[in-house]
Amino acid sequence: MTTQAGTDEGSSVQGEALGQASDPTPTLAEPGVPARENELRRRVSFLRTFRRDRRPLAVGFSAGVLVLATIWAATAGAFTTGGFSLNGRMTLLQSPSYGSSSSYGSSSYGSSSYSSSAFVVGRDGTCFGDGGYSDIGQGTAVNVYDSIGAIVAVGELGPGRGSYSSGCTFPFSVPDVPTGERFYQVEVSHRGKMNLTADEAEAGTAAFSLGGS
Repeated sequence: MTTQAGTDEGSSVQGEALGQASDPTPTLAEPGVPARENELRRRVSFLRTFRRDRRPLAVGFSAGVLVLATIWAATAGAFTTGGFSLNGRMTLLQSPSYGSSSSYGSSSYGSSSYSSSAFVVGRDGTCFGDGGYSDIGQGTAVNVYDSIGAIVAVGELGPGRGSYSSGCTFPFSVPDVPTGERFYQVEVSHRGKMNLTADEAEAGTAAFSLGGS
């Protein structure tokens, strides 16, 4: 009986040793530390490892975004048509009858009746539209249209200069007119559209007149 008991005890110890040897699961448990604290330590260790492994991915993603942004900035201008400034001048002309007797005859005061001036000239040579042309002057809108009739650029008249004999001339410069059109149209105020070829528009030699009839 004593021998059998010793045998049973030896078998039990051997079984426990085999059980421990066959368990492949690693553990972070430390002797004398409660099981809950050991579990928390295991989770913290996992999170630290996970974050460390993700860092190269984040750096690689940021570098990729930077490369794409650089390529876009370098090639953005390759797909635009560019633009130019359309320069020219608008001249107001007096009526041929200005300063001469009109067909309406004399006034009640016995003096001759004259047609009104299309513009007024100051002593310093500056001028601006008058009467039926009072909408023409410095700051008047100048619209540029493309070949299908859409407004593509807007500018304005500069200060007018001239004389009653030569007319009142206003320069204008319309920036950022897109290239690539066969022809353009220019309109000052609401006075109707005037046609320009692409070469004329880009050459800056546009010249229009208003009045004189």
